[in-house]
Amino acid sequence: SSGINAEYGGAHQNAEKKLSKLSVKNKQLKENEKKMTKSLKLAEAHIIKTAEELYAVVQSKNGLLRERTVMAKEIELLQTQLCDTPQYIPRMEHVQAEKENVPTQYT
Repeated sequence: SSGINAEYGGAHQNAEKKLSKLSVKNKQLKENEKKMTKSLKLAEAHIIKTAEELYAVVQSKNGLLRERTVMAKEIELLQTQLCDTPQYIPRMEHVQAEKENVPTQYT
């Protein structure tokens, strides 16, 4: 029976050692989990901030594209108006002759 007690005692000690090792490992894992959770929260905040900045840049770019489109239409309209409007452009010799009161084919 003393052999059985010694065997039991050895098994008991073995179990205590395993329990102690597992407890230490469990504590380390919990600490790692806390660190990872903190890192994930920081990463998440960073991703959200980056996404918000990206959204702002995209909105700004879209605004500029809309502005350019409007300006292009305005330019096109003005060019059309300029081409459609008959304009009197005096020839220089005619203008000069009028100033000097010299008869030309225009006067």
